[in-house]
Amino acid sequence: MNRWWLAAVAPVLVFLAMGPPGGAAEKNRSAKEAAAEKEEAGKKPAAIEKAVFPMAEVPAFGKEEVDGRPRYYYPSGGYMMCDTMPRKEVKAYPELKSKRPLYGSVTFDRDSLDPKGRKTFYFVLDESGVKKPAAAEKETDKGSKRDTEKKSTKAAAEKTIAAHERAGFDGLRPETWTYDLLYFDCNGDLDLTNDGVVKLAEKSPLADLPGAMGAGFFEELQVMLDFGAGLGQRPVVLLPKVHFLGPGSAMMQFLPKTARKGKIRLGDEEYVARLCQPQIVSGRYDRPQAQLELIAADASKGLRSMQGPLSQMRWVEGQLVSFSATPLGDKLAVDPYHGETGVLEVGSGGRAITELGIAGQLTSRTGTTIALGENVPQAPDGMLRRYPLPIGDYAMSFFTARHGRLRFSGRMTPAVGPEAGKRDAYPIRIRKESPFVLEFSGKPEVKFMSPPKEHSFKPGDNVRVAAMLTEPWQGIQITGLWGTSNNRLDPSIAVRNAAGDVVSEGKMPFG
Repeated sequence: MNRWWLAAVAPVLVFLAMGPPGGAAEKNRSAKEAAAEKEEAGKKPAAIEKAVFPMAEVPAFGKEEVDGRPRYYYPSGGYMMCDTMPRKEVKAYPELKSKRPLYGSVTFDRDSLDPKGRKTFYFVLDESGVKKPAAAEKETDKGSKRDTEKKSTKAAAEKTIAAHERAGFDGLRPETWTYDLLYFDCNGDLDLTNDGVVKLAEKSPLADLPGAMGAGFFEELQVMLDFGAGLGQRPVVLLPKVHFLGPGSAMMQFLPKTARKGKIRLGDEEYVARLCQPQIVSGRYDRPQAQLELIAADASKGLRSMQGPLSQMRWVEGQLVSFSATPLGDKLAVDPYHGETGVLEVGSGGRAITELGIAGQLTSRTGTTIALGENVPQAPDGMLRRYPLPIGDYAMSFFTARHGRLRFSGRMTPAVGPEAGKRDAYPIRIRKESPFVLEFSGKPEVKFMSPPKEHSFKPGDNVRVAAMLTEPWQGIQITGLWGTSNNRLDPSIAVRNAAGDVVSEGKMPFG
């Protein structure tokens, strides 16, 4: 770097030496730990049985209560950018009034396992020329918590609006939105003149939810999507959501109107199951990326919940369980795993520590994901030391580890550059014969990602410094480190000149 060089003062690297060498600690586990395991074995819950449960149609958004506790649901959907360029695939657009119509397209059911199911629809935003009057301010209970939340959210939105107005654009303010007409090719014939027009809704369907400002909604529309053999084309109702970014620019989302909900039993526990559309709407609920949330119905044990893709195998009551749904989402199947297993274990690496555990997500060569425990550093009790797993090869997509007095999060990253091809992308090999042990015993390194080594600078230049803490042997990137009191331990970075003088220093958070 010419006359400049960087030095990392990172005492946090000692997390791989969190105790004195002591193989005896690994072999001679405390009587207390053994007694706790014996007691736990006597509390083994009832086995989870294979079963199918009915699921009812419910709104995809709104406020619900689970055993007296409120939960808010917001639908999700991919963002599509709009611009002023007509799409060449469209055979005919209607006569538009706007001088700058905004054009776009959206593809539903972008599932990699079924590329034939993809279907693209085209649309255009237009202006009617009729100005919308400002909405009247309503009196509310100023002392209520809900009113406080609305005021806080409104203040944040007004701040954003003010910034746009100073730049000459006030498109974020609902009463000034001029793009109030949507032409959408609902029948998919590439002719937008025969589908009618969708108007901007008078009220957002999310208006009563906290933090739901800064976007507009058009009235709902309906498209036909393929639900597979025996079902064919079925109508799917969508809510078009628009974010105006500036003159000639907007983002659209097409959100599902409905979801599925039901009560299921897993062993001794009853759960409320909620099944939602994938990020990219497919209409179908059997897609791997459909989102499944499970909430324990008994709030006296804490509002325990699990959320992730439908295809993800989960640990429930100490058992590995897979879930599947019908295309219509009217049935949810539970299937406990009974195949051959091996063991994933966290080891001490010869250090005198016994508080060990890990949580996160594994991904197999076949694309199956398996959730391990609770992937949060503040929940060490949800990080087990050993997991029986189906036989196979895996990568750790992300994890949080408990290692003695510390917690750290990270992910396995594929090899790049000269190392590409030298390291297996799925290094965790689960076999029946012996456990696979994660010891985190490799020597950590601080790698500077910015600026490049070959780059030189002139006096007065601003230099962006970015670094990563890595364990190259297993391809692990550390993304966070916490102490015993859950305080974050970011490394200290010092920048020195050629004479060795510190010219800048400070904390550098993990990334």
